[in-house]
Order: sequence, then C-alpha cells, then structure tokens
Amino acid sequence: MAGLLEGKRILVTGIITDSSIAFHIAKVAQEQGAELVLTGFDRMKLIQRIADRLPNPAPLLELDVQNEEHLASLGERVTEVIGAGNKLDGVVHSIGFMPQTGMGINPFFDAPYE
Repeated sequence: MAGLLEGKRILVTGIITDSSIAFHIAKVAQEQGAELVLTGFDRMKLIQRIADRLPNPAPLLELDVQNEEHLASLGERVTEVIGAGNKLDGVVHSIGFMPQTGMGINPFFDAPYE
C-alpha cells in the first residue's frame, strides 16, 4: 500500500535538532513516501548530521531567510536538486527563532521579550 505522500516532493525548512517540529514532519513525510528537499541555516554540518537521521537521504540547501540573495536563488537551487521539469508539491515552513539565552532548562520563561 502506497503512503499518503507517495511521489510528492516537499520542501521542509527549519530542521535544527532531531526534536524540532520540522524534523518530525520530515520523518513522517518520508515514511509516507515523500521526497524531501531540506533547508538549514548557519550550522550546516550540524544540520546535515541531524538530516542524516531521517529514514532516507534528502538534499540540504542553505537558506537564510534574511538574505535576499538566498531567497532570490531558492527556486533555482531547488530545481537543481529535483531536476528541471519537476515541481514541488508542498512547502513546510517551520522556521523559528529563539535567542541562545532562551535555550536551557527553563527556556521559554527565561527568554527576553525582545
């Protein structure tokens, strides 16, 4: 029996740890047959190690959403990895930000408002 996402191509942003929402979405999507393209920012070697924990290999592209060049070239870079003539069937936007001071034992309540 084919999975719900069999043959679908999905771009997943925001994987940073194996406990992130994006990681678990990517894992389930692959289990349901999706082919993924992942994006990450800043700690690409770390993110690649996390991505390697997924059931299947997936290309990882660097994407800093505050960088206009990264955003402008994203379509072209995705096309390079999925092949010309192919398309994405979906996008999971799971990018968030938490300052380093907010990551710890009591991360949410200790994070500064700004």
